[in-house]
Amino acid sequence: MLSQLEKIRERWGGRHALIDRWLEERHQLIVLYCHVSGVQPSEKLSSSPQQVQQLCQLLLDYISAGHFEIYQQLLEEEQEFGGYALPVMRKIYPQLTGTTDKAITFNDKYDTPEHCEQLKADLAKDLSQLGEALALRFELEDCLIETLHTAHQAQMQAAS
Repeated sequence: MLSQLEKIRERWGGRHALIDRWLEERHQLIVLYCHVSGVQPSEKLSSSPQQVQQLCQLLLDYISAGHFEIYQQLLEEEQEFGGYALPVMRKIYPQLTGTTDKAITFNDKYDTPEHCEQLKADLAKDLSQLGEALALRFELEDCLIETLHTAHQAQMQAAS
């Protein structure tokens, strides 16, 4: 996930402050996810409830920023550019909602330190499922950014 993020940052970084901030939040989420899930070869799954709580908070912040700020801003910008990418956005958005549901389910399950302790036997499986949902979400978000940028570029070239 981190190597894909770096490719996206190289390609889109510096073009839009909102996207830059979003990608930075994604980076923080991925790093914490990797730490909590023990993805690093030198680590094993031994997360504290506090780390899982921190992951839940960052996860909800990232998901909320996407749905309530970034997607709305991108939609408004797309409408200003004539709406050429709206069909793709309409196709991607329901899939993003599916990943949001999985993230919220994870958060609701591990919403307190007590739940983290009680459910620690499920944590590895749930983190794996969350990781799959996040990987899909990031792929869809990257597709959304690519589609919007390509549509805007084509429209600006046509207007020139």
